[in-house]
Parts: sequence; structure tokens; C-alpha cells
Amino acid sequence: MQRALVALVAASSCLTSVPLLPIASVDAAAPAVVVLNELHYHPGDDNPAAEFVELHNTTGGQVDVGGWCISGTGFCFGPGAAIAANGFAVVTGSMYSGALSNGGERIRLRDASGTTVDELTYADAGEWPALADGDGHSLQRRDPLLAGTDPANWLSAPPTIGVKNGVAGTGLIPAWKAVTHTVLPAPGQPLEVTATLLNATTATLIYRVGFGVEVLVPMNVSGTTATASIPGQAAGALVRYRLASLSPTNGTTGTWPRQGDGATYTGTTVATSVTSRLPRFEWFISDATYAQAASDLTLTGDDGYPCVFAYNGTIFDGSKARVKGQVSRLFPKKKWKMVLPAGHTLMIPDVLPEPVDEFALHSSYADKSFLRETLAAEMMIDAGMPASQAFPVRLERNGAFYGLYTYLEQQDGTWRDRYGLDDSVIYEVGGGRVFGLLAAGDANLSQTSLRTKYEKETFEYQNDDALRALIRTTNSLSGTSLRNWISANVNVPSVVNALAASVVIQHQDWGHKNYRLYLDEHGRWGTIPSDYDLVLGRRWSNTLGALDSTVYVGGSFEQPGGPLFAPFWFDPLLSQLVRRRIRELTEQLLDPTTVAARVAQLNEQVRAEAALDRQIWGTYGNDESPDSAGNRIMSSYVTPQFNRILGTFAGTGRVAGTPQPAVPAVRISSVQRQPVFSVPEHVVIANDSNDTVDISGFSIDGIDLVVPGGTVLLAGQSVVFASAEAGSLVGAFSCCLMGGTYSGDIDDKGEVLTLRTPDGAAIGATVDTGNLTPANTQTEIAGLPNRSALVSIVATATAGPGYLQVLPCGAAPGASSNLNTDAAGQTRAALAVVQFDAAGKACIYNETATHVIADLQGYFAPGAFDDTADVRLLDTRSGARRTAGTRTTITGLPNRSAVVSVTATQTAGSGYLQVLACDAAPGGSSNLNTDAAGQTRAVLAVVQFDAAGKACIYNETATHVIADLQGYFAPGAFDDTADVRLLDTRSGAAPASGSQSSVTGNAGRSALVSISATGATAGGYLQVLACGTAAGASSNLNTDGAGQTIANLAAVQFGADGRACVFTSASTHIIADLQGYFVAGAFDDVADARLVDTRPR
Repeated sequence: MQRALVALVAASSCLTSVPLLPIASVDAAAPAVVVLNELHYHPGDDNPAAEFVELHNTTGGQVDVGGWCISGTGFCFGPGAAIAANGFAVVTGSMYSGALSNGGERIRLRDASGTTVDELTYADAGEWPALADGDGHSLQRRDPLLAGTDPANWLSAPPTIGVKNGVAGTGLIPAWKAVTHTVLPAPGQPLEVTATLLNATTATLIYRVGFGVEVLVPMNVSGTTATASIPGQAAGALVRYRLASLSPTNGTTGTWPRQGDGATYTGTTVATSVTSRLPRFEWFISDATYAQAASDLTLTGDDGYPCVFAYNGTIFDGSKARVKGQVSRLFPKKKWKMVLPAGHTLMIPDVLPEPVDEFALHSSYADKSFLRETLAAEMMIDAGMPASQAFPVRLERNGAFYGLYTYLEQQDGTWRDRYGLDDSVIYEVGGGRVFGLLAAGDANLSQTSLRTKYEKETFEYQNDDALRALIRTTNSLSGTSLRNWISANVNVPSVVNALAASVVIQHQDWGHKNYRLYLDEHGRWGTIPSDYDLVLGRRWSNTLGALDSTVYVGGSFEQPGGPLFAPFWFDPLLSQLVRRRIRELTEQLLDPTTVAARVAQLNEQVRAEAALDRQIWGTYGNDESPDSAGNRIMSSYVTPQFNRILGTFAGTGRVAGTPQPAVPAVRISSVQRQPVFSVPEHVVIANDSNDTVDISGFSIDGIDLVVPGGTVLLAGQSVVFASAEAGSLVGAFSCCLMGGTYSGDIDDKGEVLTLRTPDGAAIGATVDTGNLTPANTQTEIAGLPNRSALVSIVATATAGPGYLQVLPCGAAPGASSNLNTDAAGQTRAALAVVQFDAAGKACIYNETATHVIADLQGYFAPGAFDDTADVRLLDTRSGARRTAGTRTTITGLPNRSAVVSVTATQTAGSGYLQVLACDAAPGGSSNLNTDAAGQTRAVLAVVQFDAAGKACIYNETATHVIADLQGYFAPGAFDDTADVRLLDTRSGAAPASGSQSSVTGNAGRSALVSISATGATAGGYLQVLACGTAAGASSNLNTDGAGQTIANLAAVQFGADGRACVFTSASTHIIADLQGYFVAGAFDDVADARLVDTRPR
């Protein structure tokens, strides 16, 4: 046969090049013209480019495959592609996107009409060969003229790309399925075996007891059912068997476990009278092999000596065991790594979170309590670390007690998948017993030398350029530059959590080894400490090494340093995050009462096995009972460390000095439901307090977000969480700390998002993102043609920071804004000057999703107001923020009154802006108020330019200031008086909810009045109205939370008695300052008319 990778041209997407026609069914008995011949779905190095799907033309003529597609790969052959007679075509992983499933999936070959030509649904265990799943084999078809849907037509073998399969032959192999046997038979009870046999009529059972010789037993075969019996054995015996059958037609042998399985035998163990409070692990290994394994201190990785592992009657024949550890390899009681056979996993319901195929058994020889690794692992997991699970087990070898061991989960693919690290590049630092210090020179090492220090566990086929860049950058930058780089490129919460948790449990044996350094799929570096034997008061001794039984509280912060970790201790901002996290974790994990209860519980569980272990293995140094050693964890470490951290350290500033409130001042401040250009879907949480806040373990309903451990916010800081579907997040959100990703999805049509504490309490305002006017929408409003008007505009239920801008419909937005929001869930109102066009139309643009409301306040008389195109008079954002107490000059027409939109943004704290004559003293009134750092607020102000065309804007607190001219009053149209305070309730009690407070002005005149709400008790609104009339038709100012101070400009019509009223829906203090009067006839102050309201009815 000739190899023919012919005419693989113009490969394209299957979904675009082939019509989606109904898929024809496959006749399982009919041979295909072109078949799926070989699948290499999981290369040993995990490189998806090394995958391949091989097709075989079974005919003596060329077959045109142009437009044919292979489902599961997205690959389609281009026009003119063909496979030569009896030839092969190979489609490699580099030719398609994605990857074939390592666990099995359905693969279909479809022709250009969409008809299925051939298919198979493979798996990686049971009736399918397991060795094809990453163990060096591919999945190969035996007989191309028989259907590929039958597992009996597939075997595993080393890949044979583009040529005839090495396993090729005629006919199916005998196949076994539904094999069952007696599990945990009583001593002397026969072990009954039943199985279904296909493609053969005779069979043999071959069994062995322990490591004895094989015994052959002919099976009784009736139809497809085969049965046999193994004689009863002694208690604790290992009974293994395999099934074999010879094909009467082609001479092949079919076995169970089948060809390509990682095990040679299946079987069980015989029940015993042994009881234990711990999981009971049974280990079978011949004495000679055990002696070799225990003395071989050189093996690493998945290498090991053959053995059998068993749990609860399920055996894992073909397992491998090796000594593990570094210094501990020299201890008399060894640590062991167990690797189960390919295709088999261990599951312990209610103990293991998911099945595992490898694990470690730690001896705890250096820990006289046998408890530390279990306690520390539980604490790290509770801290939100992606730590390995640990728990004590009873280990027996060949039916006799062997030792009290600690099960330790391996940080393998199963573990990575559980913690969302399956697409991360991961290095085990110091795993090769050569320390990795991230030293500058390491960046220039050869790949071999580099990986001796930083053992690459995933994506081994890729280069190490990213790691080299990390080393070079962290060694070359310092100060603010290094902090900024860390903020953009490092998973800050992961490092904060690792350092803080290590302080709490006193894990000082990492940073040079015993941790994993990972680069996640979004481009951020993180850290995960491991190896929890020298913790909770046990430390390495320069004289005794790991065998120092002294338990004590060590130095203050004996933790990792170096270029990556040192900034988290010494940078003035990063260090605050660690200090807060240490305090929170101390209160959470190290509470003496809680830890003492857990120590007592574990002491009780391990007591019997601990006594047996001491009889076999003894201990080092002075003899001490495990109970006593466990209690000494409390007296010599937990209690003194708890008191030191919350006492001395808190008092001296080494950790946060005060406890965090149970319900801190944090809230959802922004929501983006859909990606916009390069910005992914995301949620932002803001810290509105004046202190650091730890939000680890908080959650947001609806999007499956649990805030990662170590997420601490500085005062006024925000953290962003993006959809896991996002690509690189490096530098994507310069506004905020990058907290991580969430697996859920914000409904594009909107949903309710609620932020909750770890205890489940709702915190901050619930954000409803539903039925909002989508971002970047222009909403039309109608008025009198060619007239200028004052319109109150409102944004409510905002999805996040953004602005509203009144503009001609269809015009490009962005030159100015009329109203600004700086968080999700806000309600903000502003007065705007609107120029209706010749058709009586104008539009309101919303940058972020929100509801939009507009209420007409009145029209300017023709000629009374020159509504110019918006002109930017001032924008300080190109330079430094204006320092507190600054006056900034703006320029307009001399001796003219104008309406100007003024904005404060990136505020340093609470304060106000005031428009005033440049030589006037500030403080008599305000035009705009802010009540927190980081806010953006805008209002309209009446500005009187002096004879030189100058006016000033005073800012009480540091902020950027923006000013946009809206238009000028015609001379004589507006009496711009000196500001007069009409109302200030702060000298007495705040007006009650639902009350009306009167203000007095010139009878029958229309005026512009600046109104403010301050000290609000809750969200609500103010409305200027005729005294005694019903409120609620519109609003002039809105608050959305307690404690706020917000100002706005309002058009006020004073009655014949000179009075008007301000209604408040929620109790708040009210301030009103007269800006000036319209000259009679210059302004038609109509009854408020609602122009638009996008809220659903």
C-alpha cells in the first residue's frame, strides 16, 4: 500500500463549508469506503499538535474527499482533496483547532453532503484500551472492512502514522463485557465470576492467590454467558484473576482486563475482622520487590515498582510504588507514591471529592503527632488555597499492619481541573531537589538546567520564555514600577493568600522549593505552597534537620523573599493586603477553641493505629505519645501564635490593627453583561470604606463567583472579575485589582446579582441588570421644534460607570457629558439644556446599560438663550489632579451669564465644587458635591463671566475638573444674582420622609436653584413642586444610599405667594441656593412633562 497524504488543500471550517444536512445513520454491518483507521487522541507529552486522525481508503480506486469533515476536530478537506487507492490521509492536531477528548467522544467522518461515512465512540477504560490515553499508544483499527463502532475492532499500540496499523488483521478479537465477581468474600467462600463473552465460544479463567502461581480453570459458556468459580481463600488474601478466550475464526486471543488495559488481573481481597476508624488501604508487593523499592531512592515522577493496591475489596493490579520526598527518603519509615494502572481510578464516597489515579502516602515519621499535614491541608483549603487534600489512613502490606499514613492528593490533572488550572503552565519549584530562587541568572540557563530548578509539569513541549521573562522583570524593576508590573501580570490574591496563610500555620519551608509557580490561561502568575510537614510549630533545625521535636513559635515573618515575594512584604501598598489577610486568617483558622476540638477529634481517630505504628517504626529523640504531641500543637504553637498575631503584631502594625466589620462597606459597583470591543463581560466590587477589606469567600449569586482567597482591597479600591471566556487579562483593567474569573454567565437580557458574605448575608445594593437600555444606545425625546429647553435627565439601575449625553440624534457621542455614574445600581439625576431640532427631536446617549428617564422643566423663549454646540472650557485630566483648595479659571464671553456643565472625576474624597468670581471667598454655597473617593459627578451650573470673561471653579478636595459650555443667556434674559441661600435644614432635625419643605423667592418668577440632599438616611429623591401638590411625577435629585451628599440644579416656579416646596421621599437634610431669576417671558416654566421612561411597565 502506498502512503498518500495527498491533496490536503484549502482546509476550512466544517461548519461553514458543508451544509448542515440531516445525518444519515450508519449500518453497523456495512463496511465504509473510507474509514477512521487510527486515533492518537492523547499524545504522551500532551501536545495537541501531535494528535492525529488517520483515514484509510479501503478501495482500489482514488476517493475524492473534498468537502468531507471530521467531527470533533472542526477540520474539513478543501476542494480537490483525495485519498489514493488503498492509501491513507492523516489530519494532525496542528491542522485543526481544539483537541480530541482524552476521556472519549463520538467521532464522525461525513462526506460533502453531510452523510456519515464512518464513526466511532471511543472511551479510555473498560471495553476500550486505556493505554491510548496518554501512555504512548494510539487507538488502532484491526479490520477496516468491519464496523468501527465495536470495541473488539480496536486495539492500542505505538502509533503507526500514515501506514498500515501494526495490529491489523481479519475479524474481531474475542471481547468481554459485564464482568462481575464476588467482592470481599468471607474466608473460605468461593469467588464466583460471571461475564459476557462475544466473538468466541470457549474461555479460561486464570487466577492466582497472593504472588503464587497461576491456576487455570475452564469456564462454563452458555450462549454469551461465561461463569467460573475460584475456591475460597484465607482472610486477607489477595485473589487475582484474568479471563482469556481464543477466537475460533482468526486465532486471536481476547482477555479481561482487555488488551491495552493498565492491569493484567482483576479480583478482590478476602474479608477480615480488622476494624478501623480510618480508611483502610491494602498494599500487596512481594518481599523481594519491596526490598528493592524501599532501597531505591532515585526514582521520580510516575516511575515505580509493580504492586497491587486495594480498597474495600476493589483491587488495582498493575499499580506502581516508589519512595518519594527529599530529606525524608533517608528516614526508616518511607513516604510512598502510588500510581494506579491506566484505566482505573480510586473513589471513596464522602471522602474523596472525585476519583483519583495517583496519590501519595506520607509517613509522618518526623511528626510525632501524625496530625500536622492533615491539619495544615484543612486550614489551607479553608483559606481558599488550591491545596491538596490530606487525611490519615491505615496502611497494610500483604495482610499485616504496615503503618499509620497520611493520604495526600497529588497535584495532577484531576486536581488542576478541580481548581481551574487545567490550562495553566505549572512549574514545581525545587522539585528536582535543586532550589529555585528566581535569581537573575536563572533566566539565562539552558532548558535542561532551568527545568532542574523549575520542573515543568504541564505544556512540557512549549518553551520557557514566559518564566524567563518573569525572572528578568522581577529582578530588573523596583518600587512603583515593580508594583505596577505585579498588578498587571501577577495573580495578586494568590500570592497574598499564600504568604498570609503560611504565616498563620508557620510554613517557612517554601519559596526556594515546595511550591508551584503557575501562569494561568489569562496570562497571570500565581503561587501555591505545598509540603506541610514542617508547620504548626515544627521547623527545620541546622543541627537536627527535620528531626527536631521542639515545637515553638518562630520569628515574626520567616517567609519567602526574593524578587517576586519581597514586594508583598515591603511595598507600602502590597504589604497592606498581606497584613489584613493575616489577621483575617488568624481569626478564621487559628482560633484555639476550634483547633483544639479538631485536634481532639483527630487524636481519637488515629489513636489505635498510632500505637501500632510506634511498635513497628518507633520514633526519634525522646519518646512521646501521639496524644501528647497533638496536644502540644495547641499549647506550644496555636494559642501563643494566635495571641501574638492579634496582640503584639496588631499593636505594632505588623498585621491589620483592627478587626474587619462583619458586613464591610463593599458593593457591586459595575456590571458589563456582554463583551464590548476588547473589554470582556465583567463585574466590579468596590470598597467604600476607609480601611483595607478582605472579601475572600464572598460570592455573587447567578454567575458562580466565589471570590478567591487573598482578595483584599485597599481603602477606596475596586476589584474586577471577568468571564472565564475572556482571553488574556494582562493590563485589561487598569482601574482595579484583577481578582480572577467566574465560570457563569451574566444573562444578556439581565438578571439580579447579589453580593454575599461567606455566611450568606446579602451586602450592598442588589443589582438588577435586566431590561436595561443597552449600552451605546441613543434614546429619542420630542419637544417643540427649534426650541431650547431645560430637561431633568435620570439614569437609574445603572450597570456600571458611564455617562448620559444629550445630543442631536445620530451625532457621535463622547465630546461631553450631562450626567455621570460611577457604579452599578446607581440612580443619578441632572438638569440638561436640550436643543430640539427642526423636527422637534433630540437624543439621550447612554454609555453603559441603564434605564433612562427625562422630564421637561420648561422652554427658553426664542432668543433668550444661545444654545451653542457644547464647548469644552476645561479638562484637567491631561495633567495632575487639582489639589484641594484650588481655583481653576474658565473663560467665556465678558459680562455674560452662561449655563455650564461641571464635572468632578477621580475624586480623592468627600468635598464640593463651587463656581464663583475668581476673587470671591468660597464656601457660601456649592454647585456639586462628592462624598467618597473615586467618584464621578456632574451638574449644571449658572456661571457669571466677569468683564474680562473670567470665572473660577473651586474644588474643596483633590479632583480632576471638567467644564463644558452649554450656552449663554441673552443679555437681560437672566438675572444672575449673587447666590442666596434659601434653605438649610442642617441646624435642626432632618425633614421626615414624605415631607415638603418650603423655599421663598420672588412671587410669580421662574428661577434656577441649586438643591442638595446631604446626610441621606436611605435611597430616595427630591422634587421641586408647588406646595401642597402630590409628589412622584418626576424628580430633580436622586440618592441611592444612606449618608450621601448630592447636588443638582433645578428650575423653580415660585407661586403667587412667593413659595415653592421641596419634597423628600426619604429623610435627609436639604439645602437650596438661588442662582438667579429668569426675566419675565424669558422662560416658559411648564408643568413637568415626562418625555421618556425606559423602565418596564
